[in-house]
Amino acid sequence: MAWLFASSDGIVNITPAVTQVLAIATMLLLGDVISQKIIQRKPAIDARQATRFFMIGALYTGPLVVTWYSWVESVVGQEIHGAILVKALLGQVVFSPLLLLGTIVLFDVFQRRSWTDVKQSIRTKYLPLQTVVYVFWIPVELVNFQFVAARWRPLFNGVCCLFFKTYMAWRMSGVRPVTGATSTAKEPTLPA
Repeated sequence: MAWLFASSDGIVNITPAVTQVLAIATMLLLGDVISQKIIQRKPAIDARQATRFFMIGALYTGPLVVTWYSWVESVVGQEIHGAILVKALLGQVVFSPLLLLGTIVLFDVFQRRSWTDVKQSIRTKYLPLQTVVYVFWIPVELVNFQFVAARWRPLFNGVCCLFFKTYMAWRMSGVRPVTGATSTAKEPTLPA
């Protein structure tokens, strides 16, 4: 296990931003695949859907997360009393609402949905997902800023993202988890 960490450390040192973006994109992909196979129990993986999540991670979520951690570290730093709390709150008040909104829009755009459908998706999915974002990510961010070295924060975020994105992929797909052999009913809105 030590050799894996040492190898990863070397790669992160050589191309930190690219490595971090690709790791985040991969976590989005894995989250969707886990959602499809374990939660939705699809007989076959929807490769297009999984690819959409990877592309959103590679082109949108990953670059924004890496840039955000770099920016917030440079602006807030470590010297401010309560810096950890300030960073976590900034992330949840400023960054995460925009990140989630963009993710919902891109997911629908990649599915070639109409603007009317995109707006409907925002109306039905945004607030329930943002509520879960707050419940899940505030503790994650507090741990991240307290215990994880700055250069590893995007990757720690990516690993935590695997769990959150599994949930998010299931919720954004609009498919209920399979409880019986024939349950694949579409879900028009998310419960509060």
